This record gives sequence, structure tokens and C-alpha cells, in this order.
Amino acid sequence: VQTVATVWTCLRQGKFGVPVSRKAIVVAPSSLVRNWQMEFEKWLGEGAVRVMAIAESTAKGDRILSRFESEGEVLVISYDQLRKYVARLAT
Repeated sequence: VQTVATVWTCLRQGKFGVPVSRKAIVVAPSSLVRNWQMEFEKWLGEGAVRVMAIAESTAKGDRILSRFESEGEVLVISYDQLRKYVARLAT
């Protein structure tokens, strides 16, 4: 809950009422990626932030990352997928 609240605060209001970030990345074990995605929806409400998730290496991973780059706010990604996409996420 604390991480979800902190991410929401950074994206929406910041410390002084001004957002301090446009996007956030949560890195987790692949078995917990979906759980993290559901935690954002549970505690903030569905659609409060645009959460995308990549847990496994699939053809959809590139499409999900493209959507995150253009319209996403939170990316929940597994450790191994972060290693695969780190250069792309760094830009």
C-alpha cells in the first residue's frame, strides 16, 4: 500500500501540489508482476493510473512497452524483462 500511495503521490500531486514524475516503474519477480498490477487497481481504483505489466518474454512485450511509452503511467516489470528492455527504458 505504501508503494502504491507513494507512486500515486509522485504522479499526481508531489510534495508541494505539483507532480514530480510523469511515469513510474515497479520492478518485481515475474510471479508477482500481476499482483502488483492488481494492487494499483485495488487501492487506487480501476483507471486511476494507467498501469501496464510485462512479466514474461512474449511478442506482446514490445507492444506493451510501446503503449507505456506513449500513454502509460506505471510499468510493472519483472527483473529479467527489465534487463531485456533497460536500454529502451533509459531513454
